[in-house]
Amino acid sequence: MPVDNAPVWEAVDRAQALEEGADGPAPPARPACPRCGHVGERRATYYGAYVLFEDAETYPAHLVPVGHRWYADPGGRVWNGGTDEPVPKARSFVAHRLRCPALALVEPATRGAGQG
Repeated sequence: MPVDNAPVWEAVDRAQALEEGADGPAPPARPACPRCGHVGERRATYYGAYVLFEDAETYPAHLVPVGHRWYADPGGRVWNGGTDEPVPKARSFVAHRLRCPALALVEPATRGAGQG
């Protein structure tokens, strides 16, 4: 990406991180949740944000809620599967924010309210 385009992509990347919940602490900070202190597994996204996971384990993707399925490439970078149906036998990471005791449960119907 050309340097002169960085500010444009930075805003897009920041918005995507916010939407997907990629709000983990960046290195060299300790991979701990700022809300509850849980230390987990941290992985980088393709857009430069970080996701804090509960652990390094993966789980059957069909058991992880839509919008919370995180997949990793062979190099360890992760992406959110969004609303896409997982392929058979797919496995995904579980982001810590899905289980964080310091966050309130948000009803899925409120996500994206006011859009469309």
